[in-house]
Amino acid sequence: MGKFFNTAALQANKQFTYGNLGRNALIGPRFANVDSSLMKRATFFKAADQPLDLQFRWEFFNIFNHPNFGFPGTALGTPTFGQLTSASLGRKMQVGLKLVF
Repeated sequence: MGKFFNTAALQANKQFTYGNLGRNALIGPRFANVDSSLMKRATFFKAADQPLDLQFRWEFFNIFNHPNFGFPGTALGTPTFGQLTSASLGRKMQVGLKLVF
């Protein structure tokens, strides 16, 4: 993959001197995540005025499957400097049953 930012704009400073780039000056790629869930709750029976419910859950994480890339390489002089080399996992789903008493 190509460079995420202009790596030619950065260079190493002279030995025993400070550079002029501020702290946390690099901004990584944006992060977009939408989670959602579907639930259904049903009452089995009531015992001594206490309901016994069963809850079915279907949960979605990153429902639109948007790629979320990691921060680009920041070590000057390495082959991965300025490149996006990682991404989070795509859409995840989980199903669960919960007994509520």
